Amino acid sequence: MCVSCYACTEFCPKNIPLTPGLLARAKEELLLAGTIPQELQEAFENSQRYGNPLGESPRKRADWAEDLTPDVVIMRKGKRPVDVLWFVGDYPSYHPRVQKTAKAMAKIFNILNVDFGILGPEESSDGDSQRLAGESGLFEVLAEKNGKVFEKYQFNDIFHD
Repeated sequence: MCVSCYACTEFCPKNIPLTPGLLARAKEELLLAGTIPQELQEAFENSQRYGNPLGESPRKRADWAEDLTPDVVIMRKGKRPVDVLWFVGDYPSYHPRVQKTAKAMAKIFNILNVDFGILGPEESSDGDSQRLAGESGLFEVLAEKNGKVFEKYQFNDIFHD
C-alpha cells in the first residue's frame, strides 16, 4: 500500500519518478471501481453541475466583491479589455473566511493601480483538486469550459493563486 512517502522515487537506483505516476493511476482505479468517499463524489458532482466543488450557485461567485470600492470589474458587465484577468478560485469566491483574502487582494490591486477584472459567475473551478483526486476527465471538462470563457475577453495576463 502506497502512503505517498516518495521513498521509492528517492531511492530508485535508476532515478525513475515512480510515485507521481503510481498515485495518479491508483486514484483512477479507485474512481473506476466506485470506491471513493461520498463527500468526494459530491464534490465531483457539484463541480460538474455548479462549476465548483462546494455546490454554490455560480450567481454568488462575485458576491464577495459587492461592497468594495472602487468597484471590481466583472468582465461580462464591464465589457472592456483589462490588463489582468483575476481567476479568483472557488474558496476565495465562496468561503467567508477566505473571502477576506480575496478582498485584501482586490485592495492591493487597486493600491498598485492594476487594471483588473474577474469572471464572476462565468468562472468555473480550475479543476486542479479534482485532478489531484483522480478525476482527470472532470479536470479536462472544467479547463475547456474556462478556456472558452477566456476567449470571450481581452486581457494581457491571468492572475491565479
